[in-house]
Amino acid sequence: MDYPRKIQKFLISSPADRKLFIQATLLLVLMRVALAWIRFQALWRLLKRMGLVESQTPQRPSLYLPPEQIARALARASRCLPGTSCLPHALAGAVMLNRQGYPANLCIGVAKENDEFGAHAWVECEGRAVIGSKAHFNTLLILPGATS
Repeated sequence: MDYPRKIQKFLISSPADRKLFIQATLLLVLMRVALAWIRFQALWRLLKRMGLVESQTPQRPSLYLPPEQIARALARASRCLPGTSCLPHALAGAVMLNRQGYPANLCIGVAKENDEFGAHAWVECEGRAVIGSKAHFNTLLILPGATS
């Protein structure tokens, strides 16, 4: 990684982009640590109780960010945190989208191809995948109860 160039790029970005990047990075770290200590189901219940996901009445702030901008911030933050898998990425994305008033669905898919099992998590918003992609496998099923 070319850190001096990345730091320079961060410093010349707009204050809103810097804030979004820092928020994405902190949420990714938080989700990775949380998943290392507690099961996914317990973390999801905790996030719901805190109102960070599955908001009943999402309200968009007067200056809201488009989902694509949130996705870009998460992608940049993930590149700075090696080893970030799709689940913490999707959880952080669901939280960030919900905080911006978007109805975000956390999706978890599984596939088996050539005796190889695979799993993947992504977030759909307004009918399309915005955090991650569901096209990683030929056969993909959404696990019951995994969507918000």
